[in-house]
Amino acid sequence: MADGHIITAIDALEKKIKLPDELFLYIISFIGYIYKDKNISILHPRDIGKGVLIGAWHDQDNYKIFKAPYFSPPVALDNLTDNSKILSLYGEINTEMVFIRVDPDNTYVFSSMISRTSHYQNTYVLSSMSSRTSYENSLYRENLINNSRKTITEYLKVIKENAEFEKNVPNDRQIWYNLYSSKSLDFPILHNFHFMPKFPFHKCRINMASEIHVDISLIPNYFV
Repeated sequence: MADGHIITAIDALEKKIKLPDELFLYIISFIGYIYKDKNISILHPRDIGKGVLIGAWHDQDNYKIFKAPYFSPPVALDNLTDNSKILSLYGEINTEMVFIRVDPDNTYVFSSMISRTSHYQNTYVLSSMSSRTSYENSLYRENLINNSRKTITEYLKVIKENAEFEKNVPNDRQIWYNLYSSKSLDFPILHNFHFMPKFPFHKCRINMASEIHVDISLIPNYFV
């Protein structure tokens, strides 16, 4: 059975047999995920205590794009309730967002400034694509996006290191972010001179501009 069809089969089984929660989760524990593709591994919403919660805005992008966490939690997530996890990862519980439970070691984060922002599509990306065929351009753009691909576990480690690094950046230097590695670096502030590091650096805070992709449109069965 294809990974993407797991949720359909499990939902049908639950509705038909009316399994008790304990038995249902016991079966799920053997299957592992209720949905999985190359970029995301979704755990059952009732599998309390497991995984990381990630959020998407209501009715936006057909629930195919989720915001990566804004913060790296100071304590192990396994010890937190779902509400505490959301607060720790996003800083607030926003009622305009829906959340799913994912495996952080098998779910991947991408830079929004590469995959979704027209700025780089119109400047860096399009200038590099001008002499290629449409098929070559498709592969090129996919490779460009995948340069920023990292697991949520790796991403949380990077943004935690960024937060520590940024505390000590002197006033005569400015912070830029590598869109591939997600790491922050400091560059000198040159007065009376327009200084801009070349791609893949960007000033947008990487922890506020990273995302997780899903190959299908999710339905409420997935939501916590």
